[in-house]
Amino acid sequence: MKLKISLLAFLCLFFQAYAQPGNTYKALKTGDKMPDMQISGILNYKTEEKPADQIRMSQFNDKLLILDFWGTYCTPCLHLLPKYDSLQTQFSGKAQFLLVTREKSKTVQAFFKKNTLSLPSITDDYLLSALFPHNSIPYEVWIRNGTVIAMTYGEDVSAATIQKALDGHTDSIAQRKDDLNLDPLQPLLANGNGKGDVVFQSVITPYLPGVSSPEGFQKTPEKIIAVALNHSPLALYQQAFTRKDPMYDLANRCSVELPDSLKRIIDQGGGPGFHDWIKQYGYSYQLTLPPGFTGDISEVMATDLNRYFGARYHIRAALEKREQDCLVLSRIPGTAAIESKGGEPLFSETAKGLTLRNLAISSLDMDIAQRFRKLPTPYLDEAGYEKPIDLQLRCDLSDLAALQKELRRSGLDLSVKKRAVEILVIRPAQTIQ
Repeated sequence: MKLKISLLAFLCLFFQAYAQPGNTYKALKTGDKMPDMQISGILNYKTEEKPADQIRMSQFNDKLLILDFWGTYCTPCLHLLPKYDSLQTQFSGKAQFLLVTREKSKTVQAFFKKNTLSLPSITDDYLLSALFPHNSIPYEVWIRNGTVIAMTYGEDVSAATIQKALDGHTDSIAQRKDDLNLDPLQPLLANGNGKGDVVFQSVITPYLPGVSSPEGFQKTPEKIIAVALNHSPLALYQQAFTRKDPMYDLANRCSVELPDSLKRIIDQGGGPGFHDWIKQYGYSYQLTLPPGFTGDISEVMATDLNRYFGARYHIRAALEKREQDCLVLSRIPGTAAIESKGGEPLFSETAKGLTLRNLAISSLDMDIAQRFRKLPTPYLDEAGYEKPIDLQLRCDLSDLAALQKELRRSGLDLSVKKRAVEILVIRPAQTIQ
């Protein structure tokens, strides 16, 4: 699953462990002893059935301790939590999962209140992040009898690997080694910045070991940077075209019309075995342009990708206008306008509905488009609201029929209509017009 996030947000993950106030400990590696430190700011933890807000690491010396560095904003992290909750129950008394985040206690408390989880979490963390520096989350550290025995990806945590660790068989547990020196805003592969071989200039490289998957654009007085590291070819194309319109990242605005043998090469789709797949078929891309560049960055990036992947796999991507059924939002004639009456902007979404106040209608557009991205009908907004709107919907937003009914109360129609819509199409190179 790909998490859309700005480049600067990714940099918080890259450099989170390097400036820790008051830290006197050195970074640990596999085989090192875990210091018996006291840590406060822990939530959802009990000692002798009484809530506790601090722990000592030696409390867990009789168990396998798995530290899960996570964040409430991290989609892959959240997907792992139900599995960890189940494993905690399965290995109760033998293993202890302990979540670790740099987020504030208030933020994590709100998350726990909204989601039923039995796992404890350390909050406001600096110390553990300094002991175990990493460049992306989720990140798992395994500690047994007070000794660090492994550092892994989340997908490597399973009942089988936990049992191996409990039995003392740690050699077969895959070890994760992050490259903490890479700076994604500097030229890739220059002066030791990353590991790999250049296969195309601007720059396209194979998978870069030890690096996460940031993507985004940044403009400074010195240069313009477009970067997407360790992505599938499909994700690189989507990154190029979403500069024009973020909807091209959705399944119903992107059509891959290739033989199955090529589909397996350009996108694996996440899930089990993803890291092995991305190491074989992943690519990194970085584009550097002068600060005065006024052209279309999307076209430059798409041209680079078509030039390389056209030669490598004989494929090509382009936007193609097609007449087809679309899910269209429009204003019902004669109904009252929903233009905002002002006030503090508000976006509030719950299981029971959505409230928008003094926000652009694009906030609603992206919510609807994302929810129904697996339908064959791309979403289009023809409501014509250019100014901020006020809107309250009281229904299960994932129930299309209920959403359509609720939108009509506000003078909006959401229905399937024939429209000419641009689709990102990836085909064998010779078939693109």
